[in-house]
Amino acid sequence: MVLGYRHAYHAGNVADVTKHSVLSYLVSTFTRNPSPFLYFDTHAGAGRYLLASAHAQKKREYTEGILQLLRVPRLSVPHELRPYLNAIDALNSTPEAHHTHQQTIAQVAQSMFGTTTTTHRHHNRHHDRSNTRAKAVTPDLSVPDLTFYPGSPWLVRHLKRATDRMVLCELHTTDYPLLSKEMGSDATVINGCGYNTLLNHLPPREARGLVLIDPSFELKDEFERVAEGLHAAYNRWPNGSYMVWYPVLEREKVDVFHAHLKSLQMGNVLVAELTTHNDDYIRPPPPAPSKKGHNNNTNLTTPTQQHTPKPSMKGSGLVLINPPHPDEV
Repeated sequence: MVLGYRHAYHAGNVADVTKHSVLSYLVSTFTRNPSPFLYFDTHAGAGRYLLASAHAQKKREYTEGILQLLRVPRLSVPHELRPYLNAIDALNSTPEAHHTHQQTIAQVAQSMFGTTTTTHRHHNRHHDRSNTRAKAVTPDLSVPDLTFYPGSPWLVRHLKRATDRMVLCELHTTDYPLLSKEMGSDATVINGCGYNTLLNHLPPREARGLVLIDPSFELKDEFERVAEGLHAAYNRWPNGSYMVWYPVLEREKVDVFHAHLKSLQMGNVLVAELTTHNDDYIRPPPPAPSKKGHNNNTNLTTPTQQHTPKPSMKGSGLVLINPPHPDEV
């Protein structure tokens, strides 16, 4: 089944920071052991994302996520986040990143001022209004440290060693070729269902490994699919480490998911969540009873009385099965 989700719209948001910071730290711990490991990604995405793209600029979720973290003085950041931040620095320190940043600045200047140069300015009220509008639309394009945001495949490729192996799955017909081009010969990239492909690769020839499962949760039964796929993979490779990302939309569904995982009895399980909004989902009050003699036509009720609004994401969570031994951390 091909779905329409594109992660480019959400790259670098708070959920990405949560997932990728933990992933980077886990991979860095795996590299402390000299034996090679396998990294398997069931929903790999495009590999990396241009934050000035139309997709990322539509919602600009990265401004509340990675951009906020990058504004924290580096010396104040816990050392567990350094593998993640160092990888972002590396991605945005390349000549390609610098060139892309300069191109973006020029394109913004062209669209706002009708010129490709930003050094010559006409100081009049019309220019001042245009300049203010440009800053409001793209206030962070002047920050040279954040042109690209790395997806999970880019982060792991940066952190792993030459002896470690990567297998990446992506079902979306647009993101798959982008991922394949980005990874080149550094990984095995497969256009197919991540759950089925994972089972076909287990157990791997490596004794150690990390599996990341982070679907888009477009399907109503995705929590069940994750639990079933995870359980099947665990049965084939109980010594592997698994990391699952999930959104916190409705607490009732998350609680059922947790109970389902607990009933499957899959080794050592750690659950961690980061919520940025109130986790309580309050349904709107029922319509007020009509007064006697008044028309009780349901067409006269307000939209909030007729429909329960779709819950928005309050945060996200991670499930870790067989996390690295404390001696490795």
